[in-house]
Amino acid sequence: MPPRFDKSDGELLYVQVSDFVREKIYSKEWGVDEPIPSEHELMEMLHLSRGTVQKGIRQLVDEGLLVQQRGRGTFVVQPIMARPSSNRLLSFGESMSAQGITFETKVVEREIRKASALCAENLQLEVGSPFLYLCRVRYVLNRAVMFIESHINLSVCPGIERSDFDNEALFAAVERTSGRQIGRSEMVYTARTAGKVRGGYLDCDEHAPVLEIDQLVRLDDGTPFEWGSVWLPANRCVISNETRRDSAIYS
Repeated sequence: MPPRFDKSDGELLYVQVSDFVREKIYSKEWGVDEPIPSEHELMEMLHLSRGTVQKGIRQLVDEGLLVQQRGRGTFVVQPIMARPSSNRLLSFGESMSAQGITFETKVVEREIRKASALCAENLQLEVGSPFLYLCRVRYVLNRAVMFIESHINLSVCPGIERSDFDNEALFAAVERTSGRQIGRSEMVYTARTAGKVRGGYLDCDEHAPVLEIDQLVRLDDGTPFEWGSVWLPANRCVISNETRRDSAIYS
């Protein structure tokens, strides 16, 4: 069913087009290295004029979320800063607990879905295989500080979809259902604007700056079990890291 666009709330149609495309990208339905639908395809999909679609796409190009390549199409911008996690791997919940921060977690979406080509590639699944789509909001002092969006590999975590994620940490549930330990993660950090959906979950303006941490987490045998994003409002979260210089290397 095509999305419905509404003028009655006073919001410009091209802004709604931007929100639609942004959500497709943020939810990982449309990924990097593949073109998004063409202007004509979007016109047919959304039942809107070419000018409206062009203006909505231009807004995302100006934001730096899309890039247009002559003769090839419009692509999601590939982030250029990636940092593999080499320190002790803690979930955000474990890190907050270690700092003595009291928090509450609320599951806002939980659904078994079929893996797209992009999801299947990251989780090493067959296209169309079931995975758990899980979204949680984390609160500190009744304020949303984190939106966590996870695609979870059900084949290595049988029964995890029945877990009580309001009260059990994801990493604990993964180790319990997989019978293995958490191994390592690969992370990419990108500055974004919140967008309407994530702005709603984080109780911030849709144009507010947020940090997206795109992560792929593996078990100790290298099997990926979680692919997703953590969204942090710029004015409520600080990420710090401590590293040590090995003097023996430079002596």
